[in-house]
Amino acid sequence: MTPQIIKYKEYYNQADFETIKNLGLSEKKNISECIIVIGRRKKDEVWKKHFQNLIENIKIKIYTYDDLIDKMDNTIKNLDKLI
Repeated sequence: MTPQIIKYKEYYNQADFETIKNLGLSEKKNISECIIVIGRRKKDEVWKKHFQNLIENIKIKIYTYDDLIDKMDNTIKNLDKLI
């Protein structure tokens, strides 16, 4: 996964205005943070080890769909408490 992410970032950094426009963006901005969303969380220990290794060794936030659902659930619970 990591080489693919690096290639995407290099492609974006080297892209001219026309390429940026074709990607559906109105302007090219500096990438200060990357967030990757991948599949579902697995209970497999090898998967957990590789996932943790990616998170610790690259400057990219990686979330699973399950992580996003958990974050959304927590946000909804917090909003319910405010109402």
